[in-house]
Amino acid sequence: MNTMANVIELPNGLQYTRIHYKPWNWFVGGRPSRYRVERLITYKSAIFGQAFEGNHYRMDLAGLITAYVLFEWDGATYGIDTKNFMRASLFHDILCDAIDEGLLHPLFQPDVDQLLYDICRKDKMSYIRAQHAYRWVRGFQTIKHM
Repeated sequence: MNTMANVIELPNGLQYTRIHYKPWNWFVGGRPSRYRVERLITYKSAIFGQAFEGNHYRMDLAGLITAYVLFEWDGATYGIDTKNFMRASLFHDILCDAIDEGLLHPLFQPDVDQLLYDICRKDKMSYIRAQHAYRWVRGFQTIKHM
């Protein structure tokens, strides 16, 4: 049961709640979820000319990504969920989900990973930590697609 007292709001506009960790999602084709979007949020990406609609998210031809209320994501997969990582992890997970579901071509993966870095820096993450996050996801994607 969600109450407004459980909602965390960040200065960048993201409102979310922590939810019960769902590790069993791995067994049903999803990823474990730790957070849920509580207010619609958008981000204008540098990826354009591709439009898709998934479960609780969409992207239009101009590159505007929308996360709808109730979208769940796991936060920083192998990092620390800090205020300056939450929005980046949300939009990165949306685009990775779109790639995994065949809604966005895998050739966009480098752009998706760059988006993670760009949002981290916009949300005041240090250069070193943002570079570490970017290099980690780039390395993971290389291994994932071998």
